[in-house]
Amino acid sequence: MPRVSPLSSLSRRAVPALVAVLLALAALVAAGCGGGGGGDEDADPAKIAPKNTLIWLTAQVRPEGDQKEAVDAIAKKVLGVNDPGKRIEDLINRSIRDSGSKMTYEDDIEPWLGRRAGLAVTTLDTTGDESQVAAIVAVKDTDKAKDAVNELGDQETPKAPKREYDGVEYRFDADDQSAAGVVDDYVVIGTERAFKAAVDASKGEGLTDNKQFSDAAKDGDDKLGFAFVDTRALITSLGAQGRVPIGPQNLQQLLGNANQPVTMTLDAKPDNVTLEAISGLTAQARKARPSELVPELPGDAWLALGLPNLGQLLKQTLDQIGSGVGAGIVQTAEQQVRAVTGLDLNRDIIPALGEMAVFAEGSSILTVGGGVVIQTPEPAAARRVLDRLQPLIARQAGEGVTVSDANVAGARGLKIEIPRLPGTINAVLRGDRLVIAYTDAATRRALSPNKTLGDSPQFQQATSSLGGGQPALYVAFAPIAELVAAASPEAAAQIRQYLGAFTTLAAGSRVQGDKQLARIVLNLK
Repeated sequence: MPRVSPLSSLSRRAVPALVAVLLALAALVAAGCGGGGGGDEDADPAKIAPKNTLIWLTAQVRPEGDQKEAVDAIAKKVLGVNDPGKRIEDLINRSIRDSGSKMTYEDDIEPWLGRRAGLAVTTLDTTGDESQVAAIVAVKDTDKAKDAVNELGDQETPKAPKREYDGVEYRFDADDQSAAGVVDDYVVIGTERAFKAAVDASKGEGLTDNKQFSDAAKDGDDKLGFAFVDTRALITSLGAQGRVPIGPQNLQQLLGNANQPVTMTLDAKPDNVTLEAISGLTAQARKARPSELVPELPGDAWLALGLPNLGQLLKQTLDQIGSGVGAGIVQTAEQQVRAVTGLDLNRDIIPALGEMAVFAEGSSILTVGGGVVIQTPEPAAARRVLDRLQPLIARQAGEGVTVSDANVAGARGLKIEIPRLPGTINAVLRGDRLVIAYTDAATRRALSPNKTLGDSPQFQQATSSLGGGQPALYVAFAPIAELVAAASPEAAAQIRQYLGAFTTLAAGSRVQGDKQLARIVLNLK
């Protein structure tokens, strides 16, 4: 039978254990008493992850202290129940049943589940076929963990045979080359090569013996989750595969200083969840500045995304691809653009693109609108693009679609009318402001808003939650909840409950010394 990707097999075959790990992170599941079969519920999974792990993710699946209180409070808000632990257990059992397993969380997982779990990517194949991945979960009772692994293997059709590697017994699934077993105080589930690498690490040096990792991991000790990417090893691995068109050197420019790993932490408080990433500073990040267009967007926008220096970024990306094995790809793309549109990518399109911001507004089907605002550094180039677009769209448009001149709030360009779409799509230019938006009202507000997003108290609060810097991404959930609820009346109550628990999401980055800090904050009521 055809070989299944190890990544997909890991999620398919290890459903009972992995579902418990992932869902327990979302809300607190009541901790059980330690068993009598050995084990250490506080064991660090990184100890048996291979020292040369490329990507490492770890999480507290049974948090304590402030994190426990925060997760419990968040779960109550989102799930709308007084006992989120019981609700999560029910969801876990439902997922296990859906996988076809006869196991239950109470009988087969909770008795051995420790406090921490991790995921190690030891080999990353860009095709996905040869990636080596292992999930490592601390156990508080090794005997019960072995019973659960064997029951999981026995439920396979045919039964997963037993194998042994360096004194460690495990179950093996030949269909997708996956392995599951107990290694010291951990359950390990993954590709067979990654499983064996964890066994080797348990008898020698693990990821915690990697000084760069151990130094970085200190920042994640009191957090819900922590991630580590060995930038140098990842760049070397991807470059050696020859499947990255921009080449290792240009890849390093995108990822940052190869000597500086990328680390991430996940932290919870009763009113927000914060994901923070720290990486080496790139030349592009050093020159970057906060978006000036985002706070100038219409004040009722529930989505705002800022992309400073879009044209410059596009040119740099094309230059990087063109300087490597992707030169032919870039040249072909330029020729196709010129043949179809009559526009030159470097003379017309890129010069027309400066800072860009995307927005959406409206809380009902009748009021929804949005579009793109571009502050163009060369209005003449933008005008050439608009002039070429009108006949191009007219030729390519489907039946009933009309394209004509537009003049909205003093901005000239073109408008597109599509059957069954109540509003028009406008693409207009006024001064250095190029706007492409759906509905005349959204176009006018993008050009001359009555009130701006920067004046909105919710936007100001979201900005404050970032701890400095202007949001590059902003989301307000109340209007989204109303839109989604209107589209699904049968689930409207649940949608309003779940989405209504959140207020805003904000994302942004800033430079601190020789590092770049990026933060995403999800705020709750």
